[in-house]
Amino acid sequence: MAIDEILIESGPGETRIALLDSGCLCDFCVDRADLRSAVGDVFLGRVERVLPNIAAAFVNIGQEKPGFLGLAEARPAGVRSEPTGEQRAERITDYVNEGDAVVVQVQRDPTDDKGAKLTTHIGLTGRTMVLLPGVGEIKLSRRIDGNEERTRLSAIVEDLSANGDGFILRTAAAGATVEAICDEAQRLRGVLADLKIRQKNAKPPVCIHAEPALAHRILRDDVGPQVTSVVVNDAGVLAGLRDFCRAQAPDVLD
Repeated sequence: MAIDEILIESGPGETRIALLDSGCLCDFCVDRADLRSAVGDVFLGRVERVLPNIAAAFVNIGQEKPGFLGLAEARPAGVRSEPTGEQRAERITDYVNEGDAVVVQVQRDPTDDKGAKLTTHIGLTGRTMVLLPGVGEIKLSRRIDGNEERTRLSAIVEDLSANGDGFILRTAAAGATVEAICDEAQRLRGVLADLKIRQKNAKPPVCIHAEPALAHRILRDDVGPQVTSVVVNDAGVLAGLRDFCRAQAPDVLD
């Protein structure tokens, strides 16, 4: 899908977004407060039940149904998943127990019969990168072409990951300056610091970090150099989008 124009219409109770390619509709999205996706949101939740037989826990994050946390997503980053020597096989109770407060991120929204899918592996998304606190590894989008550019970007973030954080460089990182990448890493670390402050002062279940509104996420995630215009019907929404781009996607601002 090669998007070259985005139309955003704000109305009472909802925002409608059309993604176009040469005047043809590629995608159409509707954002409503009562139907908002929670994917990417971070919660301080409370473990309600632990089921060792299925190696999973159910976590209250304040939604109608408790979220599902599997063993692989409860295991801290860097911990081996298989026993060595005479070690016993790991259990979900090695990491969470009933009554525990736990920081989780939504991977998948709830459905009619299932709660949200959760992970303890937090990722904070920006325009050019995803910050992976405490992971200590670097990954690059497969859509970043050229060995020289991939080597350049890897060298930049290797210095940034010296404190143990990991990064996923997104497609928008291609061609980005050292300053732009470092500024975004600093901004995301600021988001992480705020999240930890909220965690310390919060009582579960509560959201301690929310992803931006859909229109903002589309500008952050889907706008590439081929996009020639973003048309908005509301001056207030336009001002908000400009403020967001100025802070988080400056290459989109023009």
